[in-house]
Amino acid sequence: MSDALDTLKRQFEKIVGEKNPIMLAHRDANPGTDDRSKAWMDCYYCHPNSTQAATLVKRIKALEKEQPVLAGMLFPITTRLMLKQGEIMVQKDADLKARNDRKARAQANREEKETIKRNPYHKLDPQVADILRQVAEPYRVTAVKMETIRLTNQLEEVKKLGAMFGSFDPDVMFPTKKGDNYGNQVACHKRMDAQAYLNCTGGYHNRSWTLAADPEAIVKAKAERFAADMVSQFIHKVGTKLSGVVEKKNGTHTVTIKGGSLQDYWMAFTFADGAEFDVQAQVVWKTSVNGVHFPQFPVCFRNVKLANGSRMELPSEAKMKEQFT
Repeated sequence: MSDALDTLKRQFEKIVGEKNPIMLAHRDANPGTDDRSKAWMDCYYCHPNSTQAATLVKRIKALEKEQPVLAGMLFPITTRLMLKQGEIMVQKDADLKARNDRKARAQANREEKETIKRNPYHKLDPQVADILRQVAEPYRVTAVKMETIRLTNQLEEVKKLGAMFGSFDPDVMFPTKKGDNYGNQVACHKRMDAQAYLNCTGGYHNRSWTLAADPEAIVKAKAERFAADMVSQFIHKVGTKLSGVVEKKNGTHTVTIKGGSLQDYWMAFTFADGAEFDVQAQVVWKTSVNGVHFPQFPVCFRNVKLANGSRMELPSEAKMKEQFT
């Protein structure tokens, strides 16, 4: 429920709450009022939700036959309730549309990610994609080595605990403890990671876990896949930024790489109209609180010269989008 819808429903409830005090005050001001009749009781105990304002209207109309003055005092409340119910229905429709839009965007993002995974050069300028393939290769090699070390340590822990407990059951190797939320999150992630190196047979109540025949091969495959995914992300995310700049010039004149190591290389872009810039895109590794490794791809521009010969001061991605035309 959105905050706006919640607020409207609270307002509806507040209006409904005005009904019974009016009925009781009218009864007290008019001794002998028949407050035990079915019409009075039905109206008094009617507490409609935000879609049932019409129900209260019907019950007040029934009460009007017996107590027209009291009914006349209650009808303004029903008018406000009907208006508020209309606002609620409009907000519900807006919330539903927003929810569907979010789902559609999420589905589109998933499809885009799958497309990128199959072809990271999707929608990229060919020259930009080609240069980024070269830049990404040493990062890919480093990623394979780094992930192989991490996964090997993971596998060794599984082997060690399996031997210690005499079981490769993930629940036995990585148990959870009552009240230890953080520890249980870590254990949950370790159980899921361990299953990659295990075979499971049997049903839900009689599962049997064994170590895979060649877990080292699994480590190698996972490390290669991890590095390949990183390269795909790198090429697409950095390439999208650079392609937008290059397309403004209808293609590059030359593209070269300056330097050789991961730390000192720069890609030099020059254009037929005399504009040029250097750019460096790196892979920076981060680790989440749950031990998940993920890459970030900062981009740095320098030596930016515009077509008119002027130099861009303190170049940035935002300035390149706005000023480099």
